[in-house]
Amino acid sequence: MALDVSKQVANHIATARTVVSSVEHHGSIVIGPLEQELKKYVPVTTNFSELFQGLSTYLKEVTQNMQNADIALAQERADDPQYRETRDKAIQDLTRLISRSKSVIPDSLMVQYGVYGTTPYNPDELINYSLKILGLLKENPDSVNTTEDGFSVHIDVDSMIKVLTDSVNTLSNSLVNIKREEREAQASLENRNKKIAEWKNAYVGVASILSGFYQLAARVDLADKIRPTIRKTAGVVQETISEAENKETQTSEISN
Repeated sequence: MALDVSKQVANHIATARTVVSSVEHHGSIVIGPLEQELKKYVPVTTNFSELFQGLSTYLKEVTQNMQNADIALAQERADDPQYRETRDKAIQDLTRLISRSKSVIPDSLMVQYGVYGTTPYNPDELINYSLKILGLLKENPDSVNTTEDGFSVHIDVDSMIKVLTDSVNTLSNSLVNIKREEREAQASLENRNKKIAEWKNAYVGVASILSGFYQLAARVDLADKIRPTIRKTAGVVQETISEAENKETQTSEISN
């Protein structure tokens, strides 16, 4: 089953939060042993505290960019139902007007203009069908005013043309809006996916570096908690900091 993308992003955010929290709670514990282990191999001026904070800040910013892109996509998609509802109502209104128009136009004339058969539901076909009726009405305005059995029936053809034209324009505009929304949603989707890819790259890099430093400082237990895995990187698991771990952190800080 495909993973819901927003859930995936939420898992990524939680995973990044675990790494950032580890730097905040464990960084000071790790740095002393790390400097002692590497003092013969790195310059004494190396500031591991700033390095840890810099990596943490970098991961936080990349994570925030990903979250912002995911929110933007959700907001973009939220508009879609409104535009679809407008389109569907426009289809219904135009279909109703076409039915009324066909009821007063002679069958022979409709056949002549290619207006026959069941009124189409496809919006583009419906617009084309309506334009044929409009052409018929404009070229033969007197054809809808007939006299039967001595009774004269007068229909305001100009009003028919105006109402039908307005309805066609409403449907056409709704289709334009939907196409625009689809393009914008696609752009938002591509941007969100790009930010997810950037996050994965940053997370693997930062978590790998920090877990490596933890390991060198002989804190394999802490390294294992932030070490990147395929499942974490894919977003199929959510990283959380348990109460037990918080207590362990506090105890470790006091003892150190």
